[in-house]
Amino acid sequence: MLCCMSFRRNVRFRPDGKIAAVLDEVVTVSPDGSCIMKIRGNTVDIMDAKTNMLIHTLVGHEKSVYSAQFSFKGNRVITGSADGIVKIWSMSTGECLKTYFCSSFHAYIDPVAES
Repeated sequence: MLCCMSFRRNVRFRPDGKIAAVLDEVVTVSPDGSCIMKIRGNTVDIMDAKTNMLIHTLVGHEKSVYSAQFSFKGNRVITGSADGIVKIWSMSTGECLKTYFCSSFHAYIDPVAES
């Protein structure tokens, strides 16, 4: 299921509802433990968990990525961002496979979205 509603990053808001700060680096581990994923602004780095070597940098969002998950099988990465877009990426190539446009301002993904 794809939905547009929430954040996965540690975000602080101003009283007027605008984002004041994004605090922590978000790190997610693949289901088999072989890769880690780090959100860096509007890109996502996929790295080897043992060597910390960069495997892919996922580039394609125009605004900050707030949500990133590995699929249950670990063969896809799903990202959601402040540009209202959800993208599904191939783990083997780092290529964007699908793009979904959400009507909401921020895009959040559920890890069961693509297995």
